[in-house]
Amino acid sequence: RAVLLTHGHADHIAAAADFSVPVYIHQLDTACLNDAVVNLSSFVGTPFVCPPGMEVRLLEDGMTLPVAGRTFTVLHTPGHTPGCVCFYSPTDGVLFSGDTLFAGSIGRTDFLAGSYEAIIGSIRSKLLTLPDETKVYPGHGPATTIGKERRDNPFLTE
Repeated sequence: RAVLLTHGHADHIAAAADFSVPVYIHQLDTACLNDAVVNLSSFVGTPFVCPPGMEVRLLEDGMTLPVAGRTFTVLHTPGHTPGCVCFYSPTDGVLFSGDTLFAGSIGRTDFLAGSYEAIIGSIRSKLLTLPDETKVYPGHGPATTIGKERRDNPFLTE
């Protein structure tokens, strides 16, 4: 029904146009769709941009998205990129965290427009406020829970 992008890096947008459905991304990351430097693909030797004509819809913090029988709340979590978002379904108790929060780690902030202070602030104000039992599905690596990350993640227990 839709492609929900947590941010605009190439490893997360490369297949966005393959499904002929609307593609959702935060406005602050839309430049990634059309700029191989901004989406980082030029740095790995395979510059990539999304094809023209792709239907792009903009995400905003707090908006709700009914998709495939589920409702997700958009949580704007800048830090890894300015337009990073997470998708939270309170009904299902799940969070798709993209590259904001990983099991035992956080997203990189040394890329273009990344900010360590912003990602830590995003995690503390938007994610650690969720119930401990919330299942977290990161953009890379194993699943975790909010409670486990609150207790054990070295970036968050300092």
